Amino acid sequence: MTTESPTTCGAAVRSGDGLDGNRNNVWSTPQDLWDTLNAEFAFTLDVCALPWNAKCARYYTPDDDGLAQPWAASNWCNPPFDRSMAKWYQRAWDEAQRGNLTVCITKGDAHDTAYWHNYIMRASEIRYIRGRAKYRAPDRELAFRSVLIVFRPYCQGPAQIASVNRQGRVLPSNVRLSDDAP
Repeated sequence: MTTESPTTCGAAVRSGDGLDGNRNNVWSTPQDLWDTLNAEFAFTLDVCALPWNAKCARYYTPDDDGLAQPWAASNWCNPPFDRSMAKWYQRAWDEAQRGNLTVCITKGDAHDTAYWHNYIMRASEIRYIRGRAKYRAPDRELAFRSVLIVFRPYCQGPAQIASVNRQGRVLPSNVRLSDDAP
């Protein structure tokens, strides 16, 4: 049985959508990954956060409804990993068409979704994280496949592809890593 409840960022979700089975769709971005990305992009707004997992001094909570608010010139978006994700990637793409940068994170197994084909493939970059990033919730940790999506101003695609380590550093494309390397 699914029930509607408010998501952490303003859209309705159903219980059971979370990555850990039924319990949670809200995870904090790994700090080392965030630090690398923030050094590159200098984010000024976390568009989808709770006070305990916000990465910027300025952020939108569920009560603010980040989808209904104005976004900044440089945005971070770690949406709830549930059925509301498409709305966040559509908004990130729309913001790019307005001249704003947004970097998002998504599940590593989302390439068969409509939002992947409608928005992510038109992003500037798709950065596949080698290995599983470790996310935190208030009471536990979970590692799962993730992809970074970079929507630069006025992007139209096709997205450039890169491989990054778990800290977000781009891996050289001319170096073959061992198949069992993390």
